[in-house]
Amino acid sequence: MEFDPLEDFAGISASLNEQITRQVEGQIEFIQEQLESQLENLSNRLSSTGLTAEHAEHIARHAREAGERARVRAEERIQRAQEKIERKLEAARRRAEQRARAAERAARDRRRRPEPPDWAAPPRPLVPPGPPVEPVTEEERLMVLQLLEQGKITMDEAEQLLAALEGKTA
Repeated sequence: MEFDPLEDFAGISASLNEQITRQVEGQIEFIQEQLESQLENLSNRLSSTGLTAEHAEHIARHAREAGERARVRAEERIQRAQEKIERKLEAARRRAEQRARAAERAARDRRRRPEPPDWAAPPRPLVPPGPPVEPVTEEERLMVLQLLEQGKITMDEAEQLLAALEGKTA
C-alpha cells in the first residue's frame, strides 16, 4: 500500500470541515433555544408590567426580529469563516501538491543526471601512439575458425583470439 499525502490531506480537510460544521450548528441551536426561552420570559414580564397587550406584543416582536437578524448575521459570519478555512485548506493542498511534484522532478532528474566527474582523481598520463597496425586479414580470421572447427581451441578461446586480432586495428 502506497502512502499518498494528498489523499490524506483531502481526508483530513473534509473531516475537519465536518467537525467544524457540526460544532457550529450545535452552538447555533443552543443559542436559538436560549433566545426563545428569553423571549418567552420577556413576554411574561411585559404582560406583568401593565403595558397593553398590543404594546407588549410589539416589543416582543421587535425582540424576535432583532434575535432573527442576529442569528442570520451569525450564520453569515460562520459561512464566511468556513469559506475562509476551505480556501486556506485548498491553498495548503495546492502547496503540498507543488512540493510533491517538485520532489518527483528532483528525484527524476537525479536518476537522469550522469555521475559527476571525480575531479580529485589525477589525470591519466598520455600514452604515445604505438606503431601503425595492419588490418586483420580474412586469412587470419579463417585460421581461427579452422582451429575451432578442428577442436584445438574452445569457443571462448576463439572469441578471445578474434577480439585480440580486431584489437590490432584499434
